[in-house]
Amino acid sequence: MCLKKVINFHWKCAMLPLSVLGYVIVYELALLEHNNYSPWFWLTVEIINAKL
Repeated sequence: MCLKKVINFHWKCAMLPLSVLGYVIVYELALLEHNNYSPWFWLTVEIINAKL
């Protein structure tokens, strides 16, 4: 089992509008924390995106 948590982004993500890129980054970070698409995952995404 690999405990190393790494996020890799496709190079084309650099061409996204900043608001979309921010959402993608938050989404991926929340997925590292929750590792599923539970209500807690979506609440985390919603709370963090509201602060951006």
